Amino acid sequence: METENIVFVRPVVKAISGRKKLAPEDLVEMYGAIPPKELASLGSKKVIDPDRVKFFLNARAAAERICSKSGVSLSDFYGIPKHKLRDVLDQLRNIKEEVERQRDILVAELDEAVEGWVDKNPDAYSDVIRSGAPTKEYIQKRIRMDVYTFTAAAVDTDGQVNQFDVEMGRLDEQLLNEVADRASMAFKGSFQNGRQPSRRALSPLIEIAEKIESLAFLRDGFDELAHYITEKTIRLKSGGQRMSDEQVSDLASLYLVLSSPMKTAELAKSLDAGQQPMPFTQPSQPANQGDAIMSLEDALS
Repeated sequence: METENIVFVRPVVKAISGRKKLAPEDLVEMYGAIPPKELASLGSKKVIDPDRVKFFLNARAAAERICSKSGVSLSDFYGIPKHKLRDVLDQLRNIKEEVERQRDILVAELDEAVEGWVDKNPDAYSDVIRSGAPTKEYIQKRIRMDVYTFTAAAVDTDGQVNQFDVEMGRLDEQLLNEVADRASMAFKGSFQNGRQPSRRALSPLIEIAEKIESLAFLRDGFDELAHYITEKTIRLKSGGQRMSDEQVSDLASLYLVLSSPMKTAELAKSLDAGQQPMPFTQPSQPANQGDAIMSLEDALS
């Protein structure tokens, strides 16, 4: 697989956990003695209210979601289509700016953050918290967001296995797996406990179609597959306030197909050949043995 259409991106958010390793004297302060090593090992202590550092951990997840929405994962990086790169970098820049803003706020309010946590854990724990609190200088240097962006090409390994080539050669399979994970999660969230799905359940389909279309160069049939999902989604949007029983059945069937990498690949292949896709297995019926499409009951278990 050629790499000219792919740019590799890795967002790295370096945060603080608000924890520090317990020192032996901390246990003496809290309990009056150190337990023997045979009984317990030292853990960590929270030195800042977890709510004050939660944003930075959430920012890391948000950055990864942005990359995953447009690209496909490869080791610690994301392969982003070149035509999507500018939009991805713009969104990551917004997160980076907010990380830096929140970091500066935490630095300015560090004393308040530590003492607020002391107030929630008074008495013997007060000195233990204060002794482990990070400095403003440490926070200023530690908390940051970096975005690594580069292109890459395999080199001649003189007959040895080049893992980069291997991974690049199965990016289409990785995309199918990521689509399956997203579809399965959306399916369970929409149909769990026999609930009647609303049209909000269509949003993941739009995301899936856009992702497949962006990476359509990875495999023949992916472009047709993206258009097929989009057309299905438009049909499912039509009608009254609530989806009809037929629409609900079609939605469940489509999610069940997309939840299987094998079935999604077969659908893309048939669409690429200009064939009319076979009718989906009805979600109310058990799948035949060896069939990757499952029943509603099986899918939700």
